[in-house]
Amino acid sequence: MSELKIGWAKRNITPPWSFSLCGQLYRRYPKQEVDTPLFATALVLEKDGEQAVFVSHDLTMTSSDYYAALHEELEKRKIPGLDVKKVMTNATHTHSAPFCAADYDDIDYDAYGAFLPKGARFDIPEIPEGAKGGPDNMAYVARQAADAVEEAWKKREPGYFGNALGRLPIAYNRRVIYKDGHGLMYGPTDVEEFDHIEGDTETGFELVYTFDKEKKLTGILANTPCPSQVMEHSEFISADYWGRVRELMAEEYGEDVFVLPLLAAAGDLGTRDMVRVEAVHNYIEDPTAVKSNSGVKRLTDVYTYADDRKAAVKATKRIARRIVNEFRFCEEEARERMQEDAVLRHSVKEHHLPLRRISLFKAMKSGIRFLKIRNGWKNKLLTTEDVAQIYPYAGDLMRFLDQRKRKTVDDVYHVVRLGDIAFATNPYELFHDFGARIKARSRAPQTILIQLSCGWRGYLPTERTVKSGHYSAYIACGHAGPKGGDMLVEETLKTIEECYKA
Repeated sequence: MSELKIGWAKRNITPPWSFSLCGQLYRRYPKQEVDTPLFATALVLEKDGEQAVFVSHDLTMTSSDYYAALHEELEKRKIPGLDVKKVMTNATHTHSAPFCAADYDDIDYDAYGAFLPKGARFDIPEIPEGAKGGPDNMAYVARQAADAVEEAWKKREPGYFGNALGRLPIAYNRRVIYKDGHGLMYGPTDVEEFDHIEGDTETGFELVYTFDKEKKLTGILANTPCPSQVMEHSEFISADYWGRVRELMAEEYGEDVFVLPLLAAAGDLGTRDMVRVEAVHNYIEDPTAVKSNSGVKRLTDVYTYADDRKAAVKATKRIARRIVNEFRFCEEEARERMQEDAVLRHSVKEHHLPLRRISLFKAMKSGIRFLKIRNGWKNKLLTTEDVAQIYPYAGDLMRFLDQRKRKTVDDVYHVVRLGDIAFATNPYELFHDFGARIKARSRAPQTILIQLSCGWRGYLPTERTVKSGHYSAYIACGHAGPKGGDMLVEETLKTIEECYKA
């Protein structure tokens, strides 16, 4: 058997022009203020003719358009020996980065506009001079990321890896359930109607360390159970808590030790402890919404108030310190497991999950609800709150039209086996329960799930979330539903098993 070869590289992917920030129901144009720069980090693994290339991005998502664009850019370069099909993409889910896809930005004003009455228009922020949109951002980021892949591939050298499981208390379920059974994303808990938090927290922190032939640390693959969106309403560019991690790593390890951020199944998880945090302003007004009435700011460890930049920066620093502390604590364990002679297998397949459908009856109910709202909009300049108000109903109507054209959601997914570690990708904001099922039943002693990978298909909620409703449960929020999640679990487990039998 040949030696395992490992290569690392990264590139700054912050576009040098003005762009709107991705991740909210309104456009935000930062004044090119960079809190922390955005990076694409590449890790190459090669052994016995097999290879796996991970490319992590400080982006909200890596869309299917972007995944194809990066592959196209790499194909053009004709890098000797590199199998472009084995290149994976993923995003950290920062909400302070550009949109990278074929559309201008992630708010489909044209689709919404088809439902508006005569004279109504959106109050869209003026586009700054020289600003560029999704296609230009996508091309720039793809070139930069391809540079990182090419460099990592050319610099691959024999080395070792070791794995560990850390604990990281930063992820909390963000769906609140009330006594009548309905739920709210980021709902208030300081009310009599509050019953429970819908799902689990997650503290598991999957880690893989890489070393050179002299057993010097070269990089850490870090699978956090929480998106990097502390600063999700910011008006500046930021890699969020991963930017602070890089700053600490440079101080404590030096510039030549890389970090590859990967996001685990965390569709219903976030950095806010919903029991100990003031309720956040929720743009999506649900008819069943419960209003906070205490106004008390609870004592908590990570303050993430959208209007308090100082508190948000402090929160990212505190999370980063916890991450780097765990890196140090778990390194000894990883060194004890250090190895070079491990099986590397990489399977690339397609999911054909059932499209989440809407009945004619429900589409008609949404249409009636939408028309009631729409009737008051003639000649109105529509605000963010207006866009959010129609979001679930317009989404239902668009899905009713879409399901006449297709029945499945078709995407690429990857499963990689590295010794006793299995990596599995998916393009969703996958709810934690699905990830727990995969990890619990996996053939691999350590299973690392990578969501928002090789495409983006929105939330994939559980059945209980669909029943309780609100954001993340709406049909507008994602392409597949609970049945698709069940299928994703089984197909992922089957492919992991195949990697062990091959």
